[in-house]
Amino acid sequence: MSQGTTSDVIVIGAGISGLIAARILKQYGLKVTVLEARDRVGGRTLTLRDESIGYVDLGAMFVGATQYRLAQLLKELGIETYRVTEEESVIIQTVGKRTISNDDMPNWSNPIARMDSNNLFRTIDKLAMQVPPEAPWDCPNAEEWDSMTCTTWFDEMCWTKVTRAYADIFVRINFAVESRDLSFLYFLWYIRCAGGVLQVHLVEGGAQEQKIVGGAQQISEKLAKIIGIENVVLSRAVVKLEQGNNEVIVTTSDWGVYKGSYVVCALPQNLLNRVEFAPPLPSVRIQMLQRIPMGCCIKTFMYYEKRFWIEKGLCGSVLSDGPLLSMDDTKPDGSHPALMSFLNGDWGRKLCGETKEKRKAVLCQEYAKSLNSTEALNPINYVEFDWTGEQYSGGCYVCAYPPGVLTRYAKELRNPIGRVYFAGTETASSWTGYMDGAIQAGDRAAKEVLFAMGVINENELTDKHENAESKLDKGSEFLEVSSGMDRYLPSVPVFLKSILAVSVIGVAVFKYRDTLHKGFHLTSQRLIQLLDARR
Repeated sequence: MSQGTTSDVIVIGAGISGLIAARILKQYGLKVTVLEARDRVGGRTLTLRDESIGYVDLGAMFVGATQYRLAQLLKELGIETYRVTEEESVIIQTVGKRTISNDDMPNWSNPIARMDSNNLFRTIDKLAMQVPPEAPWDCPNAEEWDSMTCTTWFDEMCWTKVTRAYADIFVRINFAVESRDLSFLYFLWYIRCAGGVLQVHLVEGGAQEQKIVGGAQQISEKLAKIIGIENVVLSRAVVKLEQGNNEVIVTTSDWGVYKGSYVVCALPQNLLNRVEFAPPLPSVRIQMLQRIPMGCCIKTFMYYEKRFWIEKGLCGSVLSDGPLLSMDDTKPDGSHPALMSFLNGDWGRKLCGETKEKRKAVLCQEYAKSLNSTEALNPINYVEFDWTGEQYSGGCYVCAYPPGVLTRYAKELRNPIGRVYFAGTETASSWTGYMDGAIQAGDRAAKEVLFAMGVINENELTDKHENAESKLDKGSEFLEVSSGMDRYLPSVPVFLKSILAVSVIGVAVFKYRDTLHKGFHLTSQRLIQLLDARR
């Protein structure tokens, strides 16, 4: 047995959320110990550094346009970013059809499909804005929306096969699960926390607008140095939390014992069941933890001699109902040409049991077909990371709620249990699931502890970024930024009803044309008589 230290606060988890909490607590003069199960800091950020590829983010990597907390943190840490560009065309492949688009949203040439897609995402935005970020279970339609999967709602909403297929792609790339596995209320809440459909899905102006020079893991590495490397203990998986006598005793897998007045637990929700709590967690909390799986994601990088896709007028982004969900990952100076792709949801489950070489071969074939180039069959390097097999994450990107969990159990999500407070991006109410959400959650949990200790007052619990995010309450972002014809396109049902109404009127006019003509003639004669009389 190894004897640990006594601290004011013990933070469990050295990802961004836990380290943010630790930094804030240290700024207030508290002694903090961070316990991390892995042999590294960073959590779901992981940067591989190698001469053959430079550096590559195997985990979280993007900086969104309205992720103000992350932007501020990067500035404080002296970390630079660069813009992601999609100047060339995007490939969208659904139900066997290959479409060229000017961005990640479908721009179908078929007017009915275009109406259908436009109405789908416009409606999603309108509904998402009805969901309170802090308490999605208080939404007026919470019970109804939480009782159905996205599949159920998409089936009712979509009129065309291509739009219906793209709706599944939208879920798979943004949530790493299938539509049938996801609560429609959680889907709307996630979008609401990001500010809208376009914020979640697009590159320019959206969540994928920038990447970090040198990789995202350096955020945690720099935070750990600020906190003090001696205060961050690696390879210490927490197995027990015991509360009593105004302290929390934390036991790790090597039988190390750490004592603190409070604990901030920044583990993913799906991992809390691995920890023994004494006294036990509340019943509702235990039930919730049994029902929240993590998304299924294998992140892949295919390296080539040159960016042959650019020569074909393609940016490298492929959104497919097959395995490919890809983007260009070439460095900003043009070095290390690469295509990144996610094997998410069913494709991740299908291929995670195969060999690395098998996955590489499948992806090469898909790239060759989608990009219409045999050069895709000859990569010079291949890198991947299977997050589904990472024992201290259990998947990526974030815990994905199935139907019934948010309304019945998730009110416990942020509630402290005695002296244990909870952080982690899953507990965020802004940009949940992202690095920005991890920062918000770590900030909130640290301030809750400080308030409980009497170090700060209630007014200091307020999030300083609230005003910057108030614009999210304006309404449907998708509708606001739509231009030209798309802004005024009707839904398919409204269009069909309009056509039917015009047809009925046309038939009526044709059938009663003689009567209408006679009536018009008599009316005209009467008007002429009245005009003559006035003269």
